Amino acid sequence: MSHTHRLRLPWSHSTTDVAAVRPLTGDDVGRLRLGWQSRFTAPSLTAHLQRYPAAGWWLPGSAEYVVSEPWRRRDEIVGLLEVGARGAGRAALLAAAAASARAAGRRLLILPEADWSPHKSPGDADFAPLERVVYYQLGGLIGPPAATRPLPPLEFAPLTAHNLATVLALDHAAFPWLWWNSEAEVRAYSGYAGVQLWLGWTAGVPVAYAGFTTLDRWGHLDRLATDPAWQGRGYGAAMLAYALGRMAALGVARVTLSTQATNTGSQRLYEGFGFRRTQEVYDIYGQWLLAPD
Repeated sequence: MSHTHRLRLPWSHSTTDVAAVRPLTGDDVGRLRLGWQSRFTAPSLTAHLQRYPAAGWWLPGSAEYVVSEPWRRRDEIVGLLEVGARGAGRAALLAAAAASARAAGRRLLILPEADWSPHKSPGDADFAPLERVVYYQLGGLIGPPAATRPLPPLEFAPLTAHNLATVLALDHAAFPWLWWNSEAEVRAYSGYAGVQLWLGWTAGVPVAYAGFTTLDRWGHLDRLATDPAWQGRGYGAAMLAYALGRMAALGVARVTLSTQATNTGSQRLYEGFGFRRTQEVYDIYGQWLLAPD
């Protein structure tokens, strides 16, 4: 007779075996307890699992589950979309999701802010705050912003297939690894209604880019980046002024944006254009699966 040694999680006397966790498939969805707060219906979850076959795990005995997807369309980061579990079952599912992602070579596992609490299960202690996002708002936009200082001249070009690689290179130079945009993310983003993405050039060199979304009289600045080699010369301000001017021409009166709490340089730039910080914040929690760079 052979014996199977099963891993047990060590944090309580009522632990759930990690070995009891199973990959979640479309055939299993009908047995789950999708609550009224779930982001999924049975058909939408089945479709999600068809698109991402290794994106779910569950416990057949309790019908508890977790569902994930590539975070911001980045294969190296797994984002947990929904955790339908509590206590020992929750901890076992989180551990199984982390083990599966690590085995697949993923670097980071993200847990949504609303789903994180050190009191939900001992498994949540494996997640730590990675970043705090803060929000800004500008009201009363009537026309192009008045520059308080001379801005360097820039030539502007919309995103095309020919300059996509340039935008991605600039993006990765300007932002820390966590906030890089993947090619898939930029392609998807640029196809959304109301989105514009512009690249700024000087003397034939790409130095900045901006992406924004408009809807009626509201606009959101989704991205503003300046090549680090050109920072401190006013090119970020010139790019921001251009983006706000285009939004104003479309009738936008209120603009929102978000940025990292640690990015004080960007915050000073936005505040110089009249943006004011709101009370809203968003914390990102993660578990490193491979050592960060």
